[in-house]
Amino acid sequence: MSYRRIIGLVLILMLVMASISLASLKRPGLNGAAFLKIGVGARMVALGSAATSIQGDPNALFWNPAGISVDAGRTQVGFTYNNWIADLGHHAGAVTHNFNNIGTFGIGFIYMGLSDITADRDIAPAEYSYAQIDQGSGTYNYNDVAFIVAYSKQFTDKFRMGAAAKYISESIDDQTASAYAFDFGAIYKTGLKDLTIGARLNNVGGDLKFYALGNPLPLNFSIGMNMTIAQEENTKFQGFFDFTKPQDSPQLYFVGGEWTLFEKFALRGGYKFNYSNIIDDYTRYRQTDEGFTLGGGMTLPMDKYHMWLDYSFTDFNVLNDTHRFTLRFEL
Repeated sequence: MSYRRIIGLVLILMLVMASISLASLKRPGLNGAAFLKIGVGARMVALGSAATSIQGDPNALFWNPAGISVDAGRTQVGFTYNNWIADLGHHAGAVTHNFNNIGTFGIGFIYMGLSDITADRDIAPAEYSYAQIDQGSGTYNYNDVAFIVAYSKQFTDKFRMGAAAKYISESIDDQTASAYAFDFGAIYKTGLKDLTIGARLNNVGGDLKFYALGNPLPLNFSIGMNMTIAQEENTKFQGFFDFTKPQDSPQLYFVGGEWTLFEKFALRGGYKFNYSNIIDDYTRYRQTDEGFTLGGGMTLPMDKYHMWLDYSFTDFNVLNDTHRFTLRFEL
C-alpha cells in the first residue's frame, strides 16, 4: 500500500473517531482532569493555542505528539512555569530524543496543585454517613498530575504521525482518582510554499471516578495549519490557525501570529474566539473569557547547545491574568 493511501486512511480514521467521540455534546463543567485543558508552553499559548501544526518543539508533546520531531540524534528539553489563576501552580516538563530511523520518543509531566486549603468537613456526600468521613486536619491539599510517553515517526519527507499514552491522577485530601488516556496526531507538509496542516485527537480514555461517580476526560479534536505570510532576508512572519472542537463546548477558533528577527528574537500574539462562550451582561453579545495572548522569545548565548526563553501573557475578562515562562533547549 502506498504512503498516500496510508495517509488518507489515517486521516479518515481520525475524523471518524473524533466524530463518534464528540457526537454527544456534554454540558460544561462535567469533565474530569480539567487541568489537561490548560495550555503548556509559553510559545504555544502566546499563539492563541493554535498549536496543532507546530513541530520541532518539545512542548508539542502536550498538543500534537506528531510534532515532537527533532533532527537525528538530537535531544530537546522544555520546562514551563505557570502562575495559574487562584494561586494554583501549573508546571510542566518534556524531553524528546530522536533515535535516527527508529523515530522520536518523548516523556513529560504536568503538575498542578495547591496546599493548605482550609477544610470544611461538616457536610458529607449523600451516599456516605458522617461517621464514614475521616475528619482529618483543618486543611487539605489538592493536586493533579499527568505523566506522558509519546512517539513520533516520519514516514515521508512531508508526512509524520505520532501517539502518546497518559497516566492521569487527581488527589483531593485523602481521596485519589486515576485514569489512562491516549493522544493521536498527524502533520502534513502540503508542498504549497511552507503550508503545514496538522490534526490531533486528545484524551481518549476512561472516566475519573470519585465516590463511584465518573467524570469523562476532556476529549478534544483539532485541525490546524500554519504558513509563512511574509519573509525578508532576516525576518519572517508566520500565521497559525486552529479549528478546535472540545466534547463539552461549542466549536472554537484559535488564531496566532509570530514575527521572528535574525532567528534570535520573536514576538507573538493570538486570540481564542468563543473560548468560554460568555454572554456580556450589557451588550448581550457572546464573547470569550480567555481572550488575547501576547508573548515573545529570545535565544540565550550558549556554546554547546541552542537555548530559548519564552514568555506569554493571557488576558482574562473575569479571572486573573496569567503569565507563563518556558525554558527550552536542544542538545
